[in-house]
Amino acid sequence: ERFGWREWTLQGTTQYLNGKPYQLRGDSWHFMGIPQMTRRYAWAWFTAIKGMNANAVRPHAQIYPRFYMDVADEMGICVLNETANWASDGGPKLDSELFWEASKEHLKRFVLRDRNHASVFGWSISNENKPVILHVYNRPELMPQQKKAWEDWRDIVRANDPTRPWISADGEDDGDGILPVTVGHYGDMNSMKHWVGIGKPWGIGEHSMAYYGTPEQVAKYNGERAYESQLGRMEGLANECYHLLANQRNMGASYSTVFNMAWYSLKPLPLGKKDMTTEPDINKDGIFFTDYKEGVPGVQPERVGPYCTTFNPGYDPNLPLYDPWPMYDAMRAANAPGHSAWSAYADIDKKQYEAPTATPAEKYKEVIFIGGDDSKLKGILDAQGVKFAVKITAPARMLYIVDGTYTLSAAEKKSMLANIAKGADVWIWGLTPQTLNVYDEILPLPVALDNLKRSSFLPVQKSWIRGLNNSDFYFCELQRADASEYSLTGALVEEGDVLLNACKTDWRAWNKRPEEIKTAGTVRSEYECTAATPVFVKYQKDASCFYISTLKEFTNSEKGYNTLGVILKNAGIDCNEIEVKSNEVFFLRDNQLVFPVAAKEKLVKKADG
Repeated sequence: ERFGWREWTLQGTTQYLNGKPYQLRGDSWHFMGIPQMTRRYAWAWFTAIKGMNANAVRPHAQIYPRFYMDVADEMGICVLNETANWASDGGPKLDSELFWEASKEHLKRFVLRDRNHASVFGWSISNENKPVILHVYNRPELMPQQKKAWEDWRDIVRANDPTRPWISADGEDDGDGILPVTVGHYGDMNSMKHWVGIGKPWGIGEHSMAYYGTPEQVAKYNGERAYESQLGRMEGLANECYHLLANQRNMGASYSTVFNMAWYSLKPLPLGKKDMTTEPDINKDGIFFTDYKEGVPGVQPERVGPYCTTFNPGYDPNLPLYDPWPMYDAMRAANAPGHSAWSAYADIDKKQYEAPTATPAEKYKEVIFIGGDDSKLKGILDAQGVKFAVKITAPARMLYIVDGTYTLSAAEKKSMLANIAKGADVWIWGLTPQTLNVYDEILPLPVALDNLKRSSFLPVQKSWIRGLNNSDFYFCELQRADASEYSLTGALVEEGDVLLNACKTDWRAWNKRPEEIKTAGTVRSEYECTAATPVFVKYQKDASCFYISTLKEFTNSEKGYNTLGVILKNAGIDCNEIEVKSNEVFFLRDNQLVFPVAAKEKLVKKADG
């Protein structure tokens, strides 16, 4: 076995390599199985690390194949070698003596396996045990055992590898003073000041909302742009990660990183898939290997599917080694030699993405509702206080609001056509395939529907929608039901004005989904969205305007209620003043009665008895 050495020392709050201060800038990632079972994957990962001006890696909480250390030796990558003592996956039986004893033997064998690799600069003996004990299990009585374990693990490392003073526990500070190095997770500037104040060499093993941040959360950094697409979300994360890394370096971190480059700052690659607009076919798409050979040791994969990796270590010659998001470019700038360099994502003017001021239309003199006696739409409009007329006296200044699920009678159709000829406007709300033909005679041009289920929409700053933002039409974190099941297409759409589009990105493929599927699921929702996206369209013929929308389920939250209120105001639809504020309304959402926002201020807890 090859071997080598470097001299790492700790002095005060600084780590030294061969007598000189040496700042490490790294990455970390879980082991994801078959795609990573090749030296070429390690080479690809470490090449990307160097490409972002970094020099270190933490193979996260799982024991990687030893060839990763070989490749790190060859490429000069510094490795923070981490054990499998990882509580945040919910795996370890922390209340069992068997676990604690097994962890000692595991650590000893781990150190003995890798201590001759020059690439290893330190040992991470556990990951997030303390926060899980205190804040997940809520078992503070387990902490004495954890403190004893930190002492035991520290001593095992020192006994078997006295050459490396860096011994840390990722996300656990300095192990309540037991360990020689401080490593924190996440936090803010105050957290970093705390870690600096401990007075030891310190670093950050995980930072950023890259792995969980929803558009609503990422909007903190780039505003309305975060809701538009995965690219928009990534531009916001680029801003966040640039400043996180720059601040870590400026505050003297010996090890700086965000979580992470390998999985979140690079695009999932469509290995072996030519047509990305279709769902992957397990029999046709992907990289297929040779037939199984009996008696040959090791894993013999049959297939590596599209989107299962962000690196292409030679699997598909038609694809690049990796394909970066803006987050990667920002990290490269933040990690620049000497100090962080300029980045296009360092400063983002959020105002450039905000809607202009609305221009409400002149009020209609009369609004007529057409729908069934039990129309859900009627209840929605009544809740907004819409003033409905019972007879028509001024067709040129009136609006029909039509429940798109309703089948018009012959008399209703005749009356509508007569008043449209005199200049009446029409709003068909919630058009469906079942009623599409019903409105052929009413609409001046053909309309068709595509199947497209979405709960996030992007306004075009025109007509009734002007002044509303992307965030006003983002309902993915509020409801499980689809806000719209269809989109609009056809001649009327092509020749009319689109006011609102469905977002191609289905954010429900990202929000609160498992790490192994969320990145691929999100980009696939964009790639495979071949349907038309308009969901609200305006078309004018002569003196009449026709408004057609497919949105039906979006008003059952305070946000949706308020968004509809703005649309009604912009449209010039007169409403009675509602005595109850929107934050005091009880909404029926996803078949559950949802308490109003104001309830928390008004509910009183009675004393027992």
